[in-house]
Amino acid sequence: MLTRALTAVAAALPSGVKFRMERLRPLYTSLLSWREQFYQVETAAGWITWHIDPLTTQRYLRGVHEPYMQKCFLRFLQPGSVVYDVGAHIGFHALFCGLIVGPTGRVIAFEPDPGCMESLLRQIAANPQLPVTVLPFALSDRPTTLRLRPYGNGQSHVHPEGELSIEATTIDALVESGRAPAPDLIKIDVEGHEAAVLDGARKTLSKHRPVILCDYNPGNTLDVSREILGPLGYQVSGGLPIMGIPVEVAKA
Repeated sequence: MLTRALTAVAAALPSGVKFRMERLRPLYTSLLSWREQFYQVETAAGWITWHIDPLTTQRYLRGVHEPYMQKCFLRFLQPGSVVYDVGAHIGFHALFCGLIVGPTGRVIAFEPDPGCMESLLRQIAANPQLPVTVLPFALSDRPTTLRLRPYGNGQSHVHPEGELSIEATTIDALVESGRAPAPDLIKIDVEGHEAAVLDGARKTLSKHRPVILCDYNPGNTLDVSREILGPLGYQVSGGLPIMGIPVEVAKA
């Protein structure tokens, strides 16, 4: 009851007030977890159990995180689908997709940030019935080592002067080696590293034709998506999210 009441109050606050109170989030999550460490969240795909931790926000608890992504997942996924959640953060979308694809499907969550990955693993442990697997590295245009720079609120991005050293590989390398099944849908939210992720997936995109959902980030996300996906036979549209749909699927 306390968690539900606090969540309702937080949701009713004006956006400007929420922004100014962001520094109080640790207190907010401490209050939430004081009586209830786990919270049942209703989503458009069903119920998930949320482990309340310092990275929890009321958007997760209300099941309304990035509704434009949720809408696309419901449109393009079905039981048995394989999903790559590239930049999984703390796992809301991975769990949501797990509800849709069910026990015959698979969700692979890619998250190299140690803090986010710790929270992500907590959420997966709280939902053992969902087919979600974590691979703790970044995706890029080649197997390499990258630098990751955290910038607060559980967010981080690839940066040459980043404080953290992380392993990176490509989607093509994973699929060709059999380390991961070919995806039916790839969701990408990597804070400016989208072009490298797509560039490292050209063979997979050409052969297996997954749907691409790419979140907007500062810069030329839409332009690079069109530049890479267009010649591979994808119809790319802007909006939230950027969608790359194989032309044969778009015409169906």
